[in-house]
Amino acid sequence: MQRDPGKPSSSKHATGELAPTTGVYRVIHSQHNLPAEVTVHSGTGFPRCAACAAAVRFELLRPTLRDLPAGIIRLNILPVLDADEEAEAAS
Repeated sequence: MQRDPGKPSSSKHATGELAPTTGVYRVIHSQHNLPAEVTVHSGTGFPRCAACAAAVRFELLRPTLRDLPAGIIRLNILPVLDADEEAEAAS
């Protein structure tokens, strides 16, 4: 059975792996409060946590319809959010 290309992949990826698809990924990391979602460009390494060496996991939520424009900022490290930043990001 083939996967529907319109549906996100259920496979998870880890820090240092290359993103197979440009899209919005869920960030999974219980050790620190990181952004809930990040956009990662295809072929770019998934970023690490700024506070520790523990692996961060990523799950594709939505692929983008096209590549990201040139000059976009790419994260190499995920910042740890404090409570104020988390509340602001949620609003």
